[in-house]
Amino acid sequence: MCTIQAKNDAFRKAVMFAPHPDGKAVMTPGVARLGSAVCARIYKQIAEFDDFTEDNDPYEDHDFGSIQPQGLPKIFWKIDYYEDADMEYGAEDKLNAYRVLVIMLSEEY
Repeated sequence: MCTIQAKNDAFRKAVMFAPHPDGKAVMTPGVARLGSAVCARIYKQIAEFDDFTEDNDPYEDHDFGSIQPQGLPKIFWKIDYYEDADMEYGAEDKLNAYRVLVIMLSEEY
C-alpha cells in the first residue's frame, strides 16, 4: 500500500533531476539568485533529506523540511497539493494530488 509519506519521499528524490508525472519543483527568486551550482547542491540535500521528527513532521507526510547548506542561508522546502497541473484548487486527496515542491529561502517563507 502506497502512503503519502512514501509517495512524497519518492517524488522529492526524483522531481528535481527529471520530469515527474506527479508534479514539479519550483524555486523562489531568492534561491534562483544563488546560481545553478549552488542550486544543484540544494537539490541534492533536499533529495537526501531524512531528518523528519515529530516537531517538523507532526502528520508524518514528509512534506516539509529545512536544510542549512554550508555557507548559505537556511533553505525551506515544502510540498503543496493541487487537484491537477493547472494548480487552481488545493487537493483534499493528498495521495493522488498533483505535487509542487517549493524551494525557498527561510526569509521568503
